[in-house]
Amino acid sequence: MELMLTTPGTRLGIKNGKLEVSREGDVLGKHPANTIKSLICLPGVHPNESVISQISRNGGKLVFLSSAGRLKSMLVTVGDAGNVQTRMHQFSGFANREMCLRLSKSIAKSKIHNMDRFSREFSDEIHVDLRNLKNTISGIDDISTLRGVEGLAAKMYFSELRKRIPEKHRANMRIKRFAPDAMNQAQSFVYSMLHHTMIGLIHGAGLDPFLGFYHQPSYNHAALASDLMEPYRAQVCDRIIVKTFKNGEFLKALAENDTPEKGLGQMGLTILRKAYIERLEEKVLVDGEERSFLRLMHHDVFDLRRLLDGEEDEFQPWLSA
Repeated sequence: MELMLTTPGTRLGIKNGKLEVSREGDVLGKHPANTIKSLICLPGVHPNESVISQISRNGGKLVFLSSAGRLKSMLVTVGDAGNVQTRMHQFSGFANREMCLRLSKSIAKSKIHNMDRFSREFSDEIHVDLRNLKNTISGIDDISTLRGVEGLAAKMYFSELRKRIPEKHRANMRIKRFAPDAMNQAQSFVYSMLHHTMIGLIHGAGLDPFLGFYHQPSYNHAALASDLMEPYRAQVCDRIIVKTFKNGEFLKALAENDTPEKGLGQMGLTILRKAYIERLEEKVLVDGEERSFLRLMHHDVFDLRRLLDGEEDEFQPWLSA
């Protein structure tokens, strides 16, 4: 069983074989203590010594994330056999071409779907093209072709997204590093935060963040985090970008920098970081239940683990309604 606790002031303890979750003296929930394999805590969540000891006995993992979802620290049990098996399944899946293609198609389809849903809020021009590209994914039989389709969809999407940003703050293309414009700098910053959030959640699930299926492994690149963040780029990060470039304080911070090459400035970064943290906690309706984006990401990561462990037959990342 896995738990993620996000509300400051939450306290955890063990009583009568149950892990008790409480806040301000009120018990909010109880779970069989010997079933907890993964516990992910955000700032202000306080597990006591008995909880830490119990998770160790369970052969589990205790992960602490920052408010932006960045991995701060984790307790990993020595001889964690369950996680070894999970990582073995992950490596076996990577070696299976059919598995890699199936997972990659699910990821790319979800990404294009969510880009389409967001772009419809400000443009109808590319809806049909994005929908058609998404529909071609079912017939693709190799990852290189899939990357070409996804890249074409992203190029079309970004061409419309850029129109939402003041002209003096945008370049004519997506530039990942050493960008001269504020829009690309802001995108890179929030994408980096999302990437680190996924790394923390992946560690909590006992998977290896450096072994992906759609993004191929390379030195010091958390490829699985890049895989799993794709469906959230548009609805989490790009939505923040569009909103922030309408923020008077943010535009003032940009104006105080003489040239774009100086970057976004400390105030600009602070505004983006705050907007990202707030977006993680915003809720959307999924299957009749309200879930925050952070919980949706958590659900995707553990759904992937269940697929790799043979407990599920399919992996479907979040699709925007």
